[in-house]
Amino acid sequence: MAHVRTNRLEAALSIAKKATRFQDDDTLAPGNNAGFILETALATVYLASGIPIHAMPHVRRIREDAEDSQEPEWIYRAHALEASVLAQSGDFEAADAALERMRVEGTVLRRSSDSAGIAEFVALTAEFQVAFTRQDVARMDELILHIENIVNADAMLSSLSLLAKATRAILLGNSHEGLAYLAKILSGAERQFALRLVLQFALHLQALVHIGRGEYELALREIEGESSSETHFACVGYLRATAHIRGQQYVEALQATNACMRIRSRHSLWTLGPVLLRRAIANLKLGNPTQALLDGVDALHLIHPNDTALIFMSLLEHDIVQLFEFLANEDITCVPLINRLQENREPSTAQSFQFLDTRLPKLTKREIEIANQLSTARTLTQISTHLGVATGTVKSQAHGIYKKLGVGKRSEAVAELGRRGFYSQPK
Repeated sequence: MAHVRTNRLEAALSIAKKATRFQDDDTLAPGNNAGFILETALATVYLASGIPIHAMPHVRRIREDAEDSQEPEWIYRAHALEASVLAQSGDFEAADAALERMRVEGTVLRRSSDSAGIAEFVALTAEFQVAFTRQDVARMDELILHIENIVNADAMLSSLSLLAKATRAILLGNSHEGLAYLAKILSGAERQFALRLVLQFALHLQALVHIGRGEYELALREIEGESSSETHFACVGYLRATAHIRGQQYVEALQATNACMRIRSRHSLWTLGPVLLRRAIANLKLGNPTQALLDGVDALHLIHPNDTALIFMSLLEHDIVQLFEFLANEDITCVPLINRLQENREPSTAQSFQFLDTRLPKLTKREIEIANQLSTARTLTQISTHLGVATGTVKSQAHGIYKKLGVGKRSEAVAELGRRGFYSQPK
């Protein structure tokens, strides 16, 4: 477990595989706490590495043997680990049920055993995932309070608290505050204590915020060199595809998710639906309607209507609407699925991952001309010459655009116009 705490997961996995081979059938005999601790350690190594499929057999063993021997503390931990397995696999209804069983079983929060402490930690990450995926601010608040109330909470838990606070801020539309919290995890003193799982969450969320703000290239640089976990629970392809779609690089969006398709049968359902939705958008934009229909229909059937955070995150409204209209016209069975998803986007928090308003302000014909020129390398004086109008007029119109967008300077206006889809509209 020391390797898990210090993010030496390859070494931890190697030890876990060897330990699994040498287990005997009496490992979990009644009263054998060492056996339960070993199984918990094996499960948490796989969960910390984002490989829930290998953790589940150990979790099942703990639960069955703990129930047989009436070990309430280990039954509690089995539910905690099971919740994390299910959340990482993308089954949030089942994860929620496991978390509820854990709460019913008892309120044990911390034990002296190192492996038990990390088991508790991965359960809290499952709670985070459920709250995040369902965009549930109240639940995120409860998680933050829960962590802060843990006696002697260590730095590992503090990093999860920071992640929850960052997500809460973003859910409420305050991306600047959210990025500040994420920076503390990724580059501050907290980094050395954060488990890789939290670091991955933080990095991916940071990239999605930047994509949502129209900073696609920055987001791609942030995740350069990153790789997906074995089952793509932490799916870098999803992030790259989102960035490329926002940058109108549709071929690159498909290329970014080719690896996802190669492991589709064991791909985490948490990210598979969002990946397929992005492939559908890219194929539709590239004039591949048949494949767009196949990917889009598959995505709709995989996505639970309550679990929409990753689905719409950082995409432009008109891209989603265009795809949904296409799917509804091509396959009538898609209509109720689309309607269910749209209904769950009605509450204010459901729009939060647009990161402020995605609607374009009403611009005059002259403002539209100048807005198009703002993204070029021309100075305002050169723009005035190019358009054949006075420099003062260009400056006045530019400041009018800034005011409508709620920004203070040209670079911010260009970024905001890009984020709201102005430059991707047909000319």
